[in-house]
Amino acid sequence: MRKKVIFILVLIFLILVAGGVFLWQLIPEEPEIKGSPEDYQVIEKEDGKWIENKKAGLKVKVPDGWIVEKIDVMEGSMIMYSPDAEGMRPSGRVRPPLKKGCLIETAVAYKKMSFDEVWSVVVSDELKELPKNTLSYSKLSNTGEDTILKDAKRTLNNHNDILESFDKLAHPNGICFKGIWNIDT
Repeated sequence: MRKKVIFILVLIFLILVAGGVFLWQLIPEEPEIKGSPEDYQVIEKEDGKWIENKKAGLKVKVPDGWIVEKIDVMEGSMIMYSPDAEGMRPSGRVRPPLKKGCLIETAVAYKKMSFDEVWSVVVSDELKELPKNTLSYSKLSNTGEDTILKDAKRTLNNHNDILESFDKLAHPNGICFKGIWNIDT
């Protein structure tokens, strides 16, 4: 008799746990996308260094004497740390846990946009004339850096639905279509 009661209690407990996990999976996730390394800039002003992300409206004053580094992977972020910070990783970058000093990291996540939200931005400014940008070798080689690699990293790391206008290297004139595909059987 006692074994039956214990068995029933364990069974009820397992059903409750399974039901809780099932219901938890039904909760909609807040849609977000990570920022991009391109969103951040370090600006030198008379009153010191500033980290700025205009897209997010973020502006942070860097304490005097601190070191600032941009993290150019995936979502991108900025770290600033005191000169006495100790906690190096094999990559040479200061990372927690720190033995000594202070480190602050900033990162931004943006809300994902639905197709309708993206399309409303696309059609919000009607073009009077299509852009006629030209592709030239000088765009690829004028800075002395690997422009194609830099732009490829930007493209792969940027998860934003809408980008500010910029010069494209390989296909300078963009085209955007919207339509419905009906398949008759």
